[in-house]
Amino acid sequence: MLFLSSETNQNQTLIGLNVKITEGRHFIWGKVKAAYKYIYEHHINDTDWFMKADGDTYVIVENLRKVLEQESTTQLMLFCNRVRNPNNLNVTHADGSAGYVISKAASRKLVEIGLKNDSLCSPEEQGPDDIKLSQCLERLGVPHRDSRDEHGKQRFFHFSVEMYFNMSVSYYRDKIEYYPTVQVGWYNLLSKL
Repeated sequence: MLFLSSETNQNQTLIGLNVKITEGRHFIWGKVKAAYKYIYEHHINDTDWFMKADGDTYVIVENLRKVLEQESTTQLMLFCNRVRNPNNLNVTHADGSAGYVISKAASRKLVEIGLKNDSLCSPEEQGPDDIKLSQCLERLGVPHRDSRDEHGKQRFFHFSVEMYFNMSVSYYRDKIEYYPTVQVGWYNLLSKL
């Protein structure tokens, strides 16, 4: 597990990317590009999968490992909660709030080809990483994989568990979710996470 930052820090658990990137949430794409370049240069052969998650993302690593061990890292793959763009429901992208996972093959292609070609991947720093990365990977031929379980239930969640159970997000969720929502109870949901 790596913790990357755009700033150099004496903290040994935090890796400074040593790049000049504008700070702020509107410049995440620049930070994600720098992070993938760093990972490629220093860790591409250390693991088979690369997950980007925000600081408030909760991951049950054992369950994620169980899902990914059935897949080939030599295939181009993106696992995520696939959502529709609220401004254009015909366009889909990875939902970065839920985190996303790309295979080693997709990571290589992203850095070796995509980030070196401005017509494939946006050269700008500004923009949401989930949308920009999805656009780039789509142009590189990396498909969104269906990340739902065998019962059609999501494995990546945008909102907090409480919001799903209170149905306070149902209109928005139902509008943007790419796959139909499967209603579940506490036990069913938690047993599949």
